Amino acid sequence: MNDDEFAEYRSQLTRCVRTKLELCPKGCGCVLWTGALDSSDYASFKMKGTVRVVHRYVYEKLVGPIELDGVDDVTIDHLCKGHRNCQNINHMELVSRSENSIRANVRKNQEGYRRTK
Repeated sequence: MNDDEFAEYRSQLTRCVRTKLELCPKGCGCVLWTGALDSSDYASFKMKGTVRVVHRYVYEKLVGPIELDGVDDVTIDHLCKGHRNCQNINHMELVSRSENSIRANVRKNQEGYRRTK
């Protein structure tokens, strides 16, 4: 993601979120959250009195509902290793919770993994 793409990306989000995003200085394309983290190290913010997880908010705002045909228990997998606070929708994939758990175990034991798409 270059600077122009990042500016467009940020412009689509509410002020309380866009002001706390920055491009990763490593040039990996991650959009990093600089605000609060929850107890699991996920980015979080408060909107209308409710604490929200940032990557879910960003995904819903920029892509759409977090749902997959035929899958009841859908979650977002962060594809960039080591950056739970990455908010780049291109670094996220919707998967079942069981697939997400399998991938987490693979990450612990191997260098990397591939998307299912």
